[in-house]
Amino acid sequence: PAFGVVMLLLVLLSPFLLAWFVVLQAALQRAFSDAYLGEPVSWGGALRAVRARFWRVIGASLLKGMILSAPVVAALIVVGVGVAVQQPAIVVLVFLALVVVVYIIYMRVALIPATVVLEDNGVGDSLRRSWELSAGPVKRVLQGG
Repeated sequence: PAFGVVMLLLVLLSPFLLAWFVVLQAALQRAFSDAYLGEPVSWGGALRAVRARFWRVIGASLLKGMILSAPVVAALIVVGVGVAVQQPAIVVLVFLALVVVVYIIYMRVALIPATVVLEDNGVGDSLRRSWELSAGPVKRVLQGG
């Protein structure tokens, strides 16, 4: 019974924990930006900047998650068909393609929440801006500029 109670609490608290993680990540991005720009850095200031954009940050993170989930769901369907028709080659090929596709998409949408916090964009504009900033070689995104 105690294990069940703990699991229930984790399930009930998971949306709040996830939101707190998103807020902390956005505040950290803001703090790093302030440091890079030579501005005074404080957790309070970073959290205030995020609090003013809380719902947009949450929305941007949800958008990012949905975009990344779409190819995974599609691949799971194809893998299910491959397993059903007993074609392991299909499963392997879909898995390898999934790794590549998700990696490329992740590089294009990775900056969605950051543009909300750092550029005060809306959710839709943050998708466009992330896509724009990550245009060109993925290597540039990984190197930070």
